[in-house]
Amino acid sequence: MVRQAVFFLLFGMALSAQTPPTGSLDPAFRNIPFESWFSGEQAHIRWAAETAEPALSPHLRLRSAVKLKIDGRDLATRRGKGQMGMLIQIRDNHGGIWQTHEGILLSSLQESVVANDIEYTQPFFALPGDYEISLAIVDTATREHATIRRKLHVPAAKNEPPDAWRDLPAIQFIHSNQPPDAWFIPDVKDTLRLMARPQHPSTIDILVNLTPTERLSGSNRSQDRNLSLLVPAMKVLAGADWGDTPVRVSFLDLSNRKVTFDQEQVKTVDWEKAKASLAEMAPGIIDVKSLENRRFSANFFVQQVGKRIDRTGSDPQRIVIVLSSPTAFEAGVERHQIEAEASGDAHVFYVRYHPYVSQVSIAPPPRPDLGRRDRFGDVVFHPAPPGAQDDQLAPLLKPIRPEVFDVLNPEQFRKTVATILDEVSRL
Repeated sequence: MVRQAVFFLLFGMALSAQTPPTGSLDPAFRNIPFESWFSGEQAHIRWAAETAEPALSPHLRLRSAVKLKIDGRDLATRRGKGQMGMLIQIRDNHGGIWQTHEGILLSSLQESVVANDIEYTQPFFALPGDYEISLAIVDTATREHATIRRKLHVPAAKNEPPDAWRDLPAIQFIHSNQPPDAWFIPDVKDTLRLMARPQHPSTIDILVNLTPTERLSGSNRSQDRNLSLLVPAMKVLAGADWGDTPVRVSFLDLSNRKVTFDQEQVKTVDWEKAKASLAEMAPGIIDVKSLENRRFSANFFVQQVGKRIDRTGSDPQRIVIVLSSPTAFEAGVERHQIEAEASGDAHVFYVRYHPYVSQVSIAPPPRPDLGRRDRFGDVVFHPAPPGAQDDQLAPLLKPIRPEVFDVLNPEQFRKTVATILDEVSRL
């Protein structure tokens, strides 16, 4: 759904507002008697709201969401003028206020809306604490409005690294909802406080293998699930404070034997260029030359790792972090192990992120306050296709003794990151 920036103009709002102690105000709220709406007369609009239970995301931030659903029959009676504005305000215990909004152009609705509900989901990152969520919808043509208020408790994450979330805002709304931006979330620029200082001159390479197992490479769904984990992992590691150690980020397309994105001296990942490189990876499409040479796909991976660990005696020590899902190749692909002599003082961390759920998860019991299940809690079971958990990349690096981390969820990734940072600080 496209964000309606003209909503506040249609409602005739002024351009003055008080700034809360902390937070972020949305101009759409200016001069609206928002708080008085909650004690005043409510319009008879059929709608509902739900709040997701906070959970650790692949970005290692606690993530929740608010979902608003408006009955299509109600919207059908309002077709024509104005907008249906949806306003979300979150207040913390210190008086900080965060606001955002969305608008549905009622003139653009089709008659078929009568048979369909309209849903709007607004995800956000939150720090541990207690919050009050105030939700309102308003018909800008008739000025009818309705409100709902909820409480949200965000528990502290277990075993969180010290100070990792320090200086982050308590609430950050996420407006990047469509891939590939939804994987990187470019509108959230604040980074975790993660730090590592190698004791000797070093270089750090973050290698991201974008290619899933070959038998899954023709599936958009498989590729998206893969990237939805690896891209956030890359952002977390590239955003860490490595001191004066130069950081390089590279994307590898093994099927086409290409480095599709390569950025040296990374301070902030150039997401626009990185995103453009992802567009080149159409699932199932391999150019003729690459198809002829597909048997060298595994060796291409070995070569890229080898280039990054190759050094002379006077060069800085090499630190390579490989991010990949389990990757297996079809018959006929040559697989030669890397030469140990090339490694020198290299240190290789292989983070193997498994994109498939390996067991069935059950939805939580019905919520007493709603008399039904919280649908945000439902977990869709995606069984791993045959061969999806097999990995033939790690054995190729065995001669240089990489440290391999199997990651099944964000909690394990957090522990992996903590271990890597600790070990790099000892090098």
